[in-house]
Amino acid sequence: MRTVEVNDHITNKKVKTAQPPAAFYSISLEEYNWLFRIIEALPEKPRVAYYSNQRKLIVEMPGSVHETVMNVIRPAFEDVARMLQHLIPGKLIVSQLHPNLTIKAEDLTFVPDFVHTINSCMDPPSVTMPVWGEITASQPETEIPQCLKNIVRAFPDTVMIFTGSIQENPPYSSPTSYSQAWQVLRSEPSICLQLQFLSARTGERSLDRPAEVVVEGHCWCQLSAVKCQVWVQGSGPIDIDTTDPQWTAKGASPISSSLFIADANSRHCFLIKRWTA
Repeated sequence: MRTVEVNDHITNKKVKTAQPPAAFYSISLEEYNWLFRIIEALPEKPRVAYYSNQRKLIVEMPGSVHETVMNVIRPAFEDVARMLQHLIPGKLIVSQLHPNLTIKAEDLTFVPDFVHTINSCMDPPSVTMPVWGEITASQPETEIPQCLKNIVRAFPDTVMIFTGSIQENPPYSSPTSYSQAWQVLRSEPSICLQLQFLSARTGERSLDRPAEVVVEGHCWCQLSAVKCQVWVQGSGPIDIDTTDPQWTAKGASPISSSLFIADANSRHCFLIKRWTA
């Protein structure tokens, strides 16, 4: 059964977190709901996207590189959330940042890497999701635009969307058979915890720029860049296909939260004017 295969994949601790997302087909809605309950109980939840019309399930296992980029971006939006609470007293119920919120968008059910939700005091109460974010690692960039278009189609009031694409050079590869790393790690009585594994690093270490992670003579990770792109709302819904510099900007560099906080502030100010008009 396909559900057994998916279950084995998401509960297997030996799955390489740097591998590309896995695609499973012929998954019914009932099977997805069963798998969803299993995923919700996991301590480290994989990112999933389910296309009900295609009966297709995409599973991306969590990875430390992926989460590190989000940890850089998240504080910028936490500042914005606090700013909104002070600027609109009495009109906001709560402003929250969600890294694991399940969203239904058209035929797609998925867990975005980041979504900012705002509950406002209106009659009836209103829930707005102005900002969305997706971070990709070892994932084909061609798969992301359709997901973003689904978001815009289902939530046309979205104010800003950002993406970050983690680039590795060389790409991740497992140690070759009978290499030093292969022999040492296979001799371990149990799987190393992340901190234990990283403490065995050798080579250069740096606090201000990415350095390769080398353990037992094997390069496990070496970041070359993070490609970033931001889209903002114009007079209508966000256009993911636009190249107009007024509505989108992109670049590749070590990621900096200042880029996102500047855009977030300007877009949220626009949102504030809507509510207070």
